[in-house]
Amino acid sequence: MSPISDDLPVYWRYWGKTAGSEGMGVHLLPFHLLDVAAVAHQLLRAGSSWSRQLSALSHLCETEARALLVHLCALHDIGKFAESFQSLRPDLRQHYCPDQHIERTEYRVRHDTLCWLLWDQSLGAHIEQTVLHHDDTYAGRDALDIWMQAVSGHHGVPPAHPAEPVGQHFSASDIAAAVAFFDD
Repeated sequence: MSPISDDLPVYWRYWGKTAGSEGMGVHLLPFHLLDVAAVAHQLLRAGSSWSRQLSALSHLCETEARALLVHLCALHDIGKFAESFQSLRPDLRQHYCPDQHIERTEYRVRHDTLCWLLWDQSLGAHIEQTVLHHDDTYAGRDALDIWMQAVSGHHGVPPAHPAEPVGQHFSASDIAAAVAFFDD
């Protein structure tokens, strides 16, 4: 497997799924995030019963409700940007980020909860500053927090809400990569 080009955004240096504990069978994190968003887009196609139900529940028109949920689904596994998660495969972390010293190697908080931590302590505020002040369509940060808990939970279980700083799991460059992914 060849290294990631320096010309690509930094978020391409993160793996999302692997073929096992050894070897280089890798599905990069941006592809995984966008795959899930694409499935959501298809499930919520215009006029589908799911799209109508989502619209009714959210009090948004179908187009707005679908756009909101598809975008949030693209963030469903942003907890995997955490150095603690990436360190589950130190060979891949070293391959994709050879110049970074790995400090957060203990994976004790699941990636769904890491997603919530990143949202709650960093990305949610970024979105509030860059998106919500332009458009009040989605009723603000409180409403987005509820939706984000729904999409970041796994297997029907919402994420935990540990009282610890996001920096215990994410390096500053991990947070920057997640923000860059959202911004793009």
